[in-house]
Amino acid sequence: MNLLSLLGPGNQAVKKPSFEQGKNHDSIDLQIKSLLYLFKRLRINKLSTFLDESHNLKYIDQGSSASPELVQFYEKLDQTYGATEFVHILTHDEYRVMVDFVKNKFRSYCVVSEVPSKNLSRPSSPVKGVSMNEDEVYPPFTDYKDRKVKGFKFVYFPREQATAGQVATLLAESDIYLEHHKAFNFTTRYQYALESVDKVIPNNGNLKKAMEITEDEKASIIREYLEKMAFNVQLSRIYEGYMKLVEPQIPSRSSSPTRIKVGDSPKLKAKPSIKQLNLSELSLSSKPTLPQASPTKTFLAPSPLKLSPMKSSQGLRTSRPSSPTKQLKAKPSISKMRLDELYNPVASPPVLQEPFSDYKSESSHTSETSSTHNDNLGHTEIRVDIYEKCKLAVADKLKREKLKLAS
Repeated sequence: MNLLSLLGPGNQAVKKPSFEQGKNHDSIDLQIKSLLYLFKRLRINKLSTFLDESHNLKYIDQGSSASPELVQFYEKLDQTYGATEFVHILTHDEYRVMVDFVKNKFRSYCVVSEVPSKNLSRPSSPVKGVSMNEDEVYPPFTDYKDRKVKGFKFVYFPREQATAGQVATLLAESDIYLEHHKAFNFTTRYQYALESVDKVIPNNGNLKKAMEITEDEKASIIREYLEKMAFNVQLSRIYEGYMKLVEPQIPSRSSSPTRIKVGDSPKLKAKPSIKQLNLSELSLSSKPTLPQASPTKTFLAPSPLKLSPMKSSQGLRTSRPSSPTKQLKAKPSISKMRLDELYNPVASPPVLQEPFSDYKSESSHTSETSSTHNDNLGHTEIRVDIYEKCKLAVADKLKREKLKLAS
């Protein structure tokens, strides 16, 4: 094997990627080369829903082992393409505790504002780089067996003469949080994208006005959309899980807490008093305890993978979330979520402190989120009181992670 064949023309080592977003971003060819390699090397499409307890990458399978020669080979390529630094970027983010966040943060890096050079070659195998096809603007993502992978692709983001509507459509149709596109329909995603654009570049409702978007503004818009999707996907997950636990225990009574029916006005009514809830009836059978935080360490894939030089026309099916349990036992266990996700938000609602006003504003999507998510939550009506407490629980979790990362 000629290791230097992957390092650029004339066997000159390529510049190490910085993975910065905004005006100081890497060249488009370096962005594409590094992301293609890291997708394959870190097996991004095989990542689990959450990181492990130490906040390291976790996989849905065991992968495959590699020979000692390949281990040394990949150590060199990992240095060239900044694998350790990229894993740190993915895993040292307060949103890392949100469902499917790491995988979708990777996807956010794939929204680019330039096209690659025609002679771009990608590190598709340990032996030789393979040039992209002439009819493709961007090379496809492939797994460690060189099979094309669905659900991951580069997306062109127009910065000149782009309208808010065009940018919102582009983001809503992108692969960001593709795993949850069925639950969060296009209309909802489009609305989140519009809100993201308007927060960075206020458009006063004019969706057709052409804009000149800077690289910094582009990066901010994508990040805003990523955070909105992460927050609301997690909110939906906790609300559904909590309602499955508490609804069978709630007796029917004439003075039941306020509910919202699908099709009602988008604006919520006044929040019901907490006194209307019998907290002892709504609490979990046992209050979950949060795991003790352990020192954060950064690891790559459990063992280097053999990147096959052979191509395959077989497409790789992306894993889909398993369907929720249909029947609940006396003490239901939620296989799809960890207990510390629930926080028992009804019995012990978190209180956000004033210094974290950014998360308070994030949790103030009340009138927007509840009405938008009526059909997405799979319910004909929504318990506003519990929904609001779940929203506070998600914001509180983000606050705790931000503090943990800052310490």
